[in-house]
Amino acid sequence: MKYKTIARNTDFSGSTLDDCDMSYGDYRGSNFSRCSAKRTKFTGSNLRGCNTVKMLIDGESLIGVDTRMVNLKGSIIDGEEVKKQPIVINGLPWFVLITDNYMRLGCERHTHQDWKNMKIKDMEKIGEIAVYIFQKYSSLLFTLCDLHSNTAIPTGVMQCQPNCNVSN
Repeated sequence: MKYKTIARNTDFSGSTLDDCDMSYGDYRGSNFSRCSAKRTKFTGSNLRGCNTVKMLIDGESLIGVDTRMVNLKGSIIDGEEVKKQPIVINGLPWFVLITDNYMRLGCERHTHQDWKNMKIKDMEKIGEIAVYIFQKYSSLLFTLCDLHSNTAIPTGVMQCQPNCNVSN
């Protein structure tokens, strides 16, 4: 991928990046701790290995972002201090972000329970893509919400055991 900006291992800590367009940037290993990035666009950016402790960010800012190996635990996403690494799913018609208590589907963010209580008619008000996702993926997404709420998810790099034949 050709990046618009390359700023690897940059110290953004304490900076105000609100409303910035940081799309298609390579920010691997950068420090975003205590940084405010409200409404900041990171679409297509690489945030691998970044420090995001106490970073203020909107969930929508993570759409299409490479968040592998990014520890978002301790960051503040949509006003919620994240205590566990959130689950980020790109590749569905809408971006999915599952935090400790909330799930974001595109621009819609509700508690896990509120999503479970929704009916098809509620989804129709959001749009036909919401209905499609709800009908096709709701059981999977609700299972992920339940697992995430009730389970400690380890952070860090997955280590391959000796005799493990995993190829990238």
